[in-house]
Amino acid sequence: SFYGGAHPSEYVYLRNFDPLSGDSIGLGMVFKEEALKELTSIGEREFRKSKGLKKKDSLEENGYWFEEDRFELTSNFAFTENGLWFYFNDYEIAPYSMGSSEIILPYNQIAHLFE
Repeated sequence: SFYGGAHPSEYVYLRNFDPLSGDSIGLGMVFKEEALKELTSIGEREFRKSKGLKKKDSLEENGYWFEEDRFELTSNFAFTENGLWFYFNDYEIAPYSMGSSEIILPYNQIAHLFE
């Protein structure tokens, strides 16, 4: 979309549905609370790796907008052939100049977390 600002905006919205009921599926329906914590930890590791950040590097000091400098997974995710794909749109976790961010958590790393 373009509304006359400094640059156009593009957004990717991912949704998951139960094929039998048609109900929307969120992470909390697929993973128990303890599993979500581990999933987030795995997600942070993959995010930091993709951005060239070390474990101790501050996300905030590197331009990312996570509350209290704590990584969180987005609810914008999809099940793909290769793993669980998380897509952070522009402005969701960083300024436009840093672009969108995405990570894929391979199933072989997270299979033990599924209910």
